[in-house]
Amino acid sequence: MIFLLAPGKITAQTDSSVKTEVKEATSYAPLITFVSIQKNDNSIDLKTNVKAKINGTLTSLSGLKIEFSIGADSLAKKLGEVFTDNRGVAMLNCKPDQLITDQDGKLNFKASFAGKDSLEAAEEVVSVKRAKLEI
Repeated sequence: MIFLLAPGKITAQTDSSVKTEVKEATSYAPLITFVSIQKNDNSIDLKTNVKAKINGTLTSLSGLKIEFSIGADSLAKKLGEVFTDNRGVAMLNCKPDQLITDQDGKLNFKASFAGKDSLEAAEEVVSVKRAKLEI
């Protein structure tokens, strides 16, 4: 018995059991803690603390631009922008002439972060009624 082999092209079938790993983009949702502090000169300090859970650990986020505003959505007035420090804290002092109350006499403040890189946008709202401070 004689076998004759003709020159040809050899091809291999791809292995369908091998899965290629695709790394998904990871995004984080920041947590904003937002408080207002009325001072004895009738100004109000607005203070945020911004953190995110990264790799299972709550981490303070520095260098993020936080925008502070007052009023309802349609009538919101921008008060200012502050970057978070190395502890994730941003603070803005509002003078009495900047403060606008709604029909119920409440001050409605909003702190918002527009999002950046792998961080999603976030906002927090606080509504307060001014108190008269006497000593």
